[in-house]
Amino acid sequence: LKGNNRADFENQLVENIRRHLDAQNKTYAHIFKVYGRILVYGRDLNCLKTVFGIENISSAEEFPLDLDIISKESLLIISEKNPSSFKVDTQRIDKSFPKKSMEINKIIGATIHETTHIPVHMKNPSCTIGIEIIRGKAYIYTEKIKCFSGLPVATEGLVGVTINSEDDILAALLMMKRGCNVRILNKIAPPIELIAFGMYDTDETPRLEVRSDTAIPPPTSDPRLFFPLCGMTREEIR
Repeated sequence: LKGNNRADFENQLVENIRRHLDAQNKTYAHIFKVYGRILVYGRDLNCLKTVFGIENISSAEEFPLDLDIISKESLLIISEKNPSSFKVDTQRIDKSFPKKSMEINKIIGATIHETTHIPVHMKNPSCTIGIEIIRGKAYIYTEKIKCFSGLPVATEGLVGVTINSEDDILAALLMMKRGCNVRILNKIAPPIELIAFGMYDTDETPRLEVRSDTAIPPPTSDPRLFFPLCGMTREEIR
């Protein structure tokens, strides 16, 4: 993403998140876009891990931006988990807060260590207290769920696909990960995999088509065809 088009991608991602939560009948209060972050206020939102464009998700609790409160809540989390080691990892998105990330790490980490005597391991801790300083609030979490990243669906146009096998579904998913929306060309119900990953229903006619061939196409092949599985082995496809 470069400069002026970043907002377009982020806005589409917010719309995809909203659409996905509605389709899953998930209740949420608000969705806020902050630089590099999207805050979704709700519960049980792990379904978002199949939304292309998200790098990872964390279930966080919001607290006032007060170091005493942050220390107290972080200490409660560590006491409940009772890990063999820990570290504190702060991201100060809101630069108006006077303490820098490293200072916050040291203050919170020292409080936890002095109270629990649990050692600090910076490389491979058994528990990481994540703290994000955003919009005058502190968000605390302990887990990052890896998602499928890629580009938000519908940021790179529409492609058509004929679904006859699982390879065709995979080819469509790989194009969706590149930001394309997909329209199924044969008369079948949309596979659940494509729905789960955010396929939009549209009547628009695609100008491009996806094929699941693994053989390298000749130079004279139709430029309107995409072969996302090109060169992949059967093991890689599985």
